[in-house]
Amino acid sequence: VRPDGAGVPDADFLLYLQIRSTDKCRAEANVLAYAVHCQTGNRGRPVAGAAVICKDRLAGAAYSHQRTAQTHLASSGPELGAPLENLGAAPGRASSHWESRVLQGSIMAPVLGDPVTVRIDPVTLAALQDTGWYAVDLSRAQSLVWGAGGGNSFGSPSTCQGNSPFFCTGSGPGCHYLHLHKGACQTDPYLEGCRLFQPLETG
Repeated sequence: VRPDGAGVPDADFLLYLQIRSTDKCRAEANVLAYAVHCQTGNRGRPVAGAAVICKDRLAGAAYSHQRTAQTHLASSGPELGAPLENLGAAPGRASSHWESRVLQGSIMAPVLGDPVTVRIDPVTLAALQDTGWYAVDLSRAQSLVWGAGGGNSFGSPSTCQGNSPFFCTGSGPGCHYLHLHKGACQTDPYLEGCRLFQPLETG
């Protein structure tokens, strides 16, 4: 038994959260998480509790955005999902937008271009479905051209330095990847050194 400590200042309730595979998780396949209070105050009010999220329920067939991203990029990488943008996020964190180099043109990319180039794409719809908050009709997704068939490393700074259907080098004129606009080979902070043909304002 440990002696009482100083506690946690300015706290009304302390929650201990664990993500792990426990005996209860393994024994009861329908349990996603469970919780209990472990200490009460003088008047019987819970002041500390513990919650366990069953780790095995966080991965697998229930989550489709990872498979959708793999299908889009024609990738077999088991860990590849849709990466999140890290520019502007706190160290070690990610934003709520897709990585611009990988899913350019998605409605969830950090920078939206001309409205005719933006798609409500399958990866975004699959991610919304994965949250469990939305019922999504995936047949309504718009085709995302950017990165299609690009493989495991598509959009990495080391692979975007050559000419390709999506990336460019230099600063000369060319054609936007959707072939809807004339473009100039440019970069922006979200592209982290990669360059692509951005539509010219004059068309």
